[in-house]
Amino acid sequence: MLLAARAVGAVDPPQGVQENHVLAYQARTADARWQASAASRACDLSQVIKGFGLAGFRVTAGGKLHFVLQAQQPPLESGFVEVAISSPAWLDQPAPGLLTEVRSDVENPVVKLGKPLALRLFNALEAGMMPRLRYANQAPFPQNVEVRVSPVRFRHAAADFRRCVSDLASRPDAAMLASEIFFATDSADLTQSARERLDRLAGKFFAAEGITRVRIDGFADARGEEGHNQRLSERRAFAVRFYLVSRGVPIDAIDVGAFGAEQPVVAGAGESIWAQNRRVKVTLGG
Repeated sequence: MLLAARAVGAVDPPQGVQENHVLAYQARTADARWQASAASRACDLSQVIKGFGLAGFRVTAGGKLHFVLQAQQPPLESGFVEVAISSPAWLDQPAPGLLTEVRSDVENPVVKLGKPLALRLFNALEAGMMPRLRYANQAPFPQNVEVRVSPVRFRHAAADFRRCVSDLASRPDAAMLASEIFFATDSADLTQSARERLDRLAGKFFAAEGITRVRIDGFADARGEEGHNQRLSERRAFAVRFYLVSRGVPIDAIDVGAFGAEQPVVAGAGESIWAQNRRVKVTLGG
């Protein structure tokens, strides 16, 4: 797994470089390295930040990109981490500056950013800019702590990372992380074929690395009144959830949505069209 936690004994203040009122951590230019690596169900791109921890990106088989910063020592009180992008002096290009603030939880050494922010940081690094993440006065840090993620040697490793992501998406079993279950007209009963497909998905939930969540979305075809179609799509979604739970998938790992006749996979009328829209979509992800 990317950014595996390191065992920490007594809590000692981390040792960074003092700059005004900020304790700064950054890989020196000569030491800055990015490493791309592949796991069975994910691709990682990471940089060691000496004295602080690790920073990096991960894409799981479900296609989700995250940026993760992990400290060797977790903060001992809750607070916020400012996320910003700056340009080094040699780069004649304006930087976005402060992007957002994210919550830093007690005893959690990991700051995790979802795809929109992660993609902005990734693109900034490719352009030679520097992401900065600042912890504001959180113990055990004695003052503001700023982590600076170096763009040095990023592009070459990013190319390897992209190849890994492409290979991951093309694996034959990757498509099985999203699957559709179809139903008869005005029915929420699971067919034998549907049960067999759900059995395979339940097996992948337990076997695949990085899979921790299940998303279930129910749909109906365009016939029938709006309220009826909404209730029917809910019954279908909950029938799938009930079956997966009966196969051991934790109920608190499952998110359920229902959309009635909205979001048809195929537009039009006729039985061949309606049959494709009477469905539940099941997606496994991290």
